[in-house]
Amino acid sequence: MKPRSRCSLSVTMVCLVLLTSMAELSAASLTWTIDTTRSVTYSPDSTSLVACHVNVTYKSTGTTYTAGNRYCIIISAATVSPTTTPALSYSAWAPTMGVNQLNIGATPSTLTQVLSGSFPSNTATGTVQSYSFDFVLANSTFPNPRTYTVSLTEKLYPSCNSFPTLGGTPSTKTQSISVIVPNSYDVSVVPTGGAFLTTTTSQPLDFGTLASGTTLGADILVRSNVGYSLALTSPNKGVMSNGVDTVPYILKLGVTTKSLATGSTTLASRAAKNNTKVPPQTKYPITATIGTLPSNLSSGTYTDTLTITLTSP
Repeated sequence: MKPRSRCSLSVTMVCLVLLTSMAELSAASLTWTIDTTRSVTYSPDSTSLVACHVNVTYKSTGTTYTAGNRYCIIISAATVSPTTTPALSYSAWAPTMGVNQLNIGATPSTLTQVLSGSFPSNTATGTVQSYSFDFVLANSTFPNPRTYTVSLTEKLYPSCNSFPTLGGTPSTKTQSISVIVPNSYDVSVVPTGGAFLTTTTSQPLDFGTLASGTTLGADILVRSNVGYSLALTSPNKGVMSNGVDTVPYILKLGVTTKSLATGSTTLASRAAKNNTKVPPQTKYPITATIGTLPSNLSSGTYTDTLTITLTSP
C-alpha cells in the first residue's frame, strides 16, 4: 500500500465586534437663591463696595437643565429708586473689583461679564455652586443725601454653551442694594488756585518783614450736598498783634471788604448745596492786605488766627 498523504486547508474567520458607548447627559433642573437686601454707604472720597452672593443648586429631577451644559447668570437691568440728580454711579465686579466687570443691562459679549458654571453628569442632587460679586459705589458723582434702593434684575439661563447665545427659559430674581448717602459738607483751605483736599484745613500767610500794602491770599473751598453757612472769626478783631502793639489788615472776599471789627464775619449764609458742580465745590477767595503801619512799632512777630466755621442746618 502506498503511503497516502492528506493536505487540509482550514480557514478561520475572525469577526471583530466594535463596542461603543455613549454616555447620555441626564435631565435635571436648577434652583437658585440670592442675598436679602445688602447695604453700602457712599463716601465722597473713595469707592465703597458690598459683596453679593448667588447659590445655584442641582436637582437630578426635572427637564429644564441638562447636566454637563454651561449655565449663565446675567444682570439684565438695574433701576434706582427714587431717581436722583446727580445720579448714583455704580458697577458690579466678579470675582473682585478691578478683575472682571460684570455687564449690567445690554446683552453681554464675553463670559467674563457674567457668572457661569456647569454640573457634570451624575452630580448628586442638592449639590450647590456658589458665586459672589462686588457691587461697587463710585464717588465720581456727589448724590443728594438719603437712602436709595438699587434693584438688580438677575436671570439664570440653563444653557449658554454657544455664548453669547443664551438658551432655555430663564429664571428671574431681583437683588436689592440699599445705598445710604449721608449729609456731607467739608471745607478745605488751600493756596490760591489749589485743589480741594479734606486733609488741607489750614494755610499760613507769611508776610515776612511788615510793609504796608503787602497782600497775600488763599482759597476756601466748600464741598456740600446740603445747604450750608460759612463764617470766619478773628480773636484779635481784624488786627495782627505781637502782644504789645497791633497792625491792621484789610480782609477781602473777592473784591468785597469783610469787616472783622466784631471778631467775626459771614462769608456765606444759607448757601445752596453745590453737588452738581464739577468738581463739586464752591470757591471763596480771600486776601489780606497790610494796612498803614503805626509809628514806633515794637519788634516781634505779629499774628492773627482766622478760624473758618462751616455749618449746615
